[in-house]
Amino acid sequence: MARSRFILPKNRKEKLLFLSMTFLIPLTVLWEFGIVLPSYHSELSSIVAVHVVLCAFIVMNIFGNLLMAMRTDASGRQSFLPSVQKPDWRYCYECKLNSPPRAYHCYRCNECVLKRDHHCMFMGNCY
Repeated sequence: MARSRFILPKNRKEKLLFLSMTFLIPLTVLWEFGIVLPSYHSELSSIVAVHVVLCAFIVMNIFGNLLMAMRTDASGRQSFLPSVQKPDWRYCYECKLNSPPRAYHCYRCNECVLKRDHHCMFMGNCY
């Protein structure tokens, strides 16, 4: 389901939210390393090294998950949805698709979204 597309969102509001998130997370890490960590630990020790390694892991995990969530197509247009209605599924009259229980219809982009967590302003996935 992954698709290849430009990462930066098209909408100005979504661009602002995306860029603020991609700059505020590294600035928070720099604040942690430059101001908070030296005030608690005056010398380099194994605790500081573990703190740095765990923080780097968390930041890489945040950006990796952000990139994968942005590249994942959560819409119903390229998915192979069943033509018969399954239990707990709904029929979307706007898209003319059977939608799974977690899906909803986004009226902003007029499309059924299969996973709501991949369709928000921070991800820039609303077309």
